[in-house]
Amino acid sequence: MRLALIRSRPLVLQNKRNWPTLLSTLQVTDRKRLGMRNSGCAGKVAGAVEINLINRDGMSADKNILKHLLPRARQHKISAREHREQDISFILGNSTIEGVKVHRGTVTRAVPQIAMDPARLIGSMSVGLDDPQLPFDVNGAVRQIQLVKQLIATHAEQTEPLQFTPALIQQIHAEAGVGIESGYGAFRKVEVYVNGSPHRPPSPDHVEVEVAAFCRDLNDNWKSRSPLYLGAFALWRLNWIHPFRDGNGRTARALCYLVLSLKFGMLLPGTATLVEQLNARRAEYFDALSVADLSYANKGKVDLTPLEDLIETLLVRQLRGLPSLSDRVEAAVDAVFARRVLAADAAKRASLYGTDQVGYRLWASGDCLVVHIASYGSIQKAERLAERAGRPFPSLLADRGEPASLTLDAQQRGVIVRLCDFKKPFGGAVLRLKPNAAAILESLEIEDTSTEVGWSVGGSLYVLQRGEQLTDLWVIDILDLLISRHFRAAP
Repeated sequence: MRLALIRSRPLVLQNKRNWPTLLSTLQVTDRKRLGMRNSGCAGKVAGAVEINLINRDGMSADKNILKHLLPRARQHKISAREHREQDISFILGNSTIEGVKVHRGTVTRAVPQIAMDPARLIGSMSVGLDDPQLPFDVNGAVRQIQLVKQLIATHAEQTEPLQFTPALIQQIHAEAGVGIESGYGAFRKVEVYVNGSPHRPPSPDHVEVEVAAFCRDLNDNWKSRSPLYLGAFALWRLNWIHPFRDGNGRTARALCYLVLSLKFGMLLPGTATLVEQLNARRAEYFDALSVADLSYANKGKVDLTPLEDLIETLLVRQLRGLPSLSDRVEAAVDAVFARRVLAADAAKRASLYGTDQVGYRLWASGDCLVVHIASYGSIQKAERLAERAGRPFPSLLADRGEPASLTLDAQQRGVIVRLCDFKKPFGGAVLRLKPNAAAILESLEIEDTSTEVGWSVGGSLYVLQRGEQLTDLWVIDILDLLISRHFRAAP
């Protein structure tokens, strides 16, 4: 068994920002087309091979990729673990989007016991490093996703669609504020303004009429319009009306997710969810809403195309298991890959990844960000494995309560682990990473003859477990450190 600790001195974090654009899976044949920097590669990407390009949003050149993903999604049975991960993803996206973002590590540790126990009500509490708890809007997001999933389970496969009514809109909004104030679930009686937008919502006297008309339009167009159009329409129109004093965006995003799931006829599998990704892509989201607002104000006809396109892109990412990262963070990942891997000595690349012709693929696995660097064939193999198993690299990362062969904490950040030297325990997984830990995984092979999920793929994995310290602000620095140390340890 080999367990090599590379870190020999205290971790030094470096801030590097303003890096170029990302490809979620990167194998580049046309650098100019993809807007990439030279990164010291003398004008070409080292070891580039011809493949089907997948752009930064996880969309391939095939415009029907969502259509191809949906049949597999319908066949997939969502496990209890996936339900919990979806709940957490929804909560992260729908607790605050205009204000302070709640960190994944804090929410994940606090949420599952509450999310799995609807009867337990938590009051308004603050999130702190010493005492991580749930603020009231996180509690509201827990209740909203529970209601949305209940409605999907009841109505998704029914012949007659769910009828959208003002009372249902009020119910979704009320869940966000149970036990907080009586105003939740009631239409506003005051004028409101949308920060940063020239749009002025209807006066309080017109709110009930506008919501009734919105519900009527949604019901009347249910059978004739596409899921993407209906989801975009629900997301925009409820935001446009702004029927409540607070929580309008949260209610609109919850309603959008409900509409999409019902129209597609299933609870959409995968993480990060559309709602969490809208949080990460706030600028694109707000821009798309503004296009709709302005087109409706100037022409009397709403242009939902940018919002439909954004929803489609994010749904593809959700179904493909791509992590929720901002454009800035994704661009930084791309730059680290170009600088640390593509610009490195070809012989060293081959010794670490089995070939000097490599790309990378990002994965979301619970709280972990997983970066797979390998040949394109190995990346494809990993994607087929995820399709069959319903999650990336099954039996690799232990869930809460599962036994693990090896546990690593933040003090062991930078460890190199040869997976093939470890045996998966019965009913568990090979590796448990505690919050803020990060590791390098080689020899990607897991034996599990009892459940027939044994697998092996080429390349290496860089796994980062989020926590209060290892947030998206530090992901790039830690990834940069892992890859550079991996190369220093190469023969």
